[in-house]
Amino acid sequence: MTQPSPHDSHGGPAQPKPRRPRRIMRLAKWGLALTVLFIALLMFAGFVYEQFALARIATNYPPSGELVDVEGRQIHMHVQGHGSPTVIFEAGLGEFSLGWHHVAAEVAQSTQVITYDRAGLGWSDPAPAPRDSDAVVQDLHAALQAQGIAGPYVLVGHSIGGVHVRMFSYRYPEEVKGIVLVDSSHEEQWETFPPTVREQFEQVQEMLWLFSQTARFGLVRLLDSDEENDESNIPKSIRSTQTALSARHSQLTAVAEEMAALLPSMRQTADAAIPWGDLPLEVLSAGKPMETTGETDAMEISQIWEKLQRDLASRSTHSKHQTLEDAGHYIQNDRPDVVIDAVLRVVEQAKNGSPPNAK
Repeated sequence: MTQPSPHDSHGGPAQPKPRRPRRIMRLAKWGLALTVLFIALLMFAGFVYEQFALARIATNYPPSGELVDVEGRQIHMHVQGHGSPTVIFEAGLGEFSLGWHHVAAEVAQSTQVITYDRAGLGWSDPAPAPRDSDAVVQDLHAALQAQGIAGPYVLVGHSIGGVHVRMFSYRYPEEVKGIVLVDSSHEEQWETFPPTVREQFEQVQEMLWLFSQTARFGLVRLLDSDEENDESNIPKSIRSTQTALSARHSQLTAVAEEMAALLPSMRQTADAAIPWGDLPLEVLSAGKPMETTGETDAMEISQIWEKLQRDLASRSTHSKHQTLEDAGHYIQNDRPDVVIDAVLRVVEQAKNGSPPNAK
């Protein structure tokens, strides 16, 4: 019988089939599988870490006030002091009741004071989106009714909180007897600021959504755990509570939803805006330039901001406007004394009807 030739059809020796690419592919698949497994293990470990952190937070950082039922959700509301009118503090974007720690306790020595947390922030339960001004005002009014706290109210709003308190005053004008705006947002700011500000806003919005998702796995908490380098004048106990609560998935999701609702909130306020007549009003504005991409933008923004703040002060015939050159956007931290004085003046005006000093 003829044996097969060890040569190919061209007379040369037979070549073995190449095996290296197959081996490389097999190794690549194993490498990919191990990488996926490693990432999954890291995510699982991060998730477990975050669950332990949340349990620790619930024990170590209990709410400072009461949890009020609003449509099956709990809204955190801290009531201090006694007297009328009741002063209600509304925080800025992503902030909650602790942001007023410098101010609320002092004002509470003269009248009743309320600090509270909007849905999803601080100790309050999340709520369905959108989280625009209408939704915020409905929640706040429902919580006040649930607690049996009737007007008259003096409203104090910082940043976007200024938009919310204005909306409250438009919805319930008979209950509001005075307003203090602390470097308040203005419904026309996005139309008048340079385009770079809008671009920065959109970038921050994208980052917030990313952070809200990674917070499930403890990553944000790990990145935001260093309090030693904090140079603000916020007491350490307050700062540690803010840090612990702010790194949660629920908190970051609420901040992202509030940011997504900024423009709708401003449109709502613009549509509802009516003159305040002689309602006592104080407007406090930051004199320090905002942080932007360049000096030219900073100068232009400061000029625009001052004009918008003057416009807010013009909404009442009994108003006072102060620009604080030594304060940034968080005037309640930089100059709590000025905020306290402004609130107490408006409280007195609400009681006896006297106007504030000239603009």
